[in-house]
Amino acid sequence: MDIKKQFNFVSNDHQVNEFFLALKRQAEVFDCFTDLLDFTGFMYRSAGKNFELKDACLLALIGGIQTADNKAPGLNLLTYLLAPGLQSILMKSVSGGGDLTEEWSALWSEFFQSIQRYPLTNRPHKVAANLLFDTHHRNKNFTKTQQDWMRRIEPVEGRELKTDEEEPSLDFQLASALLEGEDDAGLNIIDLDLVISSRVYGESMKSLAERLGLDYHNALKRRNRAEKHLRSYWRRTIEED
Repeated sequence: MDIKKQFNFVSNDHQVNEFFLALKRQAEVFDCFTDLLDFTGFMYRSAGKNFELKDACLLALIGGIQTADNKAPGLNLLTYLLAPGLQSILMKSVSGGGDLTEEWSALWSEFFQSIQRYPLTNRPHKVAANLLFDTHHRNKNFTKTQQDWMRRIEPVEGRELKTDEEEPSLDFQLASALLEGEDDAGLNIIDLDLVISSRVYGESMKSLAERLGLDYHNALKRRNRAEKHLRSYWRRTIEED
């Protein structure tokens, strides 16, 4: 199965084109594109110095899908744009002998859920990578990723992290809420980025400091303070429960 070929129809699809034109009227980031074909061509070219514009376009596209009554055109368009990444995830899914059709159906469903729950404000950078990461780990082992991360930042003493129960533990729910952008735990966007990007997505502190315009040592101090605050916030939440 070639996902890009399967969704190649979007360039000539009336509903997708109408969705894009509506989005173009709403978001200035699309002003530089003459039409849908111009946009998709740009998105498939090498990022180079245009990675910030691509991130902004993807954020606007995700936001448009989240608020649309008919989500199919936007979903089809975004599937086409991220087809290479989805193809890679799909191939890994079927490498163990799984049924291709069933694996793709499950993967596409998780991709849609990842789009619906993507926190636009909290994760404005590396949007494509973040969305594919979310999709892959929801589909396979997102729970394990959260559990490993929870251990890294020292969960509240005396409480074990349990994720195999029918009702997830409060620790797990708190971690999930932070990762999904449902609860910022009182942290600002930069501090959230420092914690989540380094602890969950493995971005180096050097890279984070450069991306956020921070001194390396200041970035380390800010992350340490943020994690200390996070542990205290979660401890208070647990004690109040």
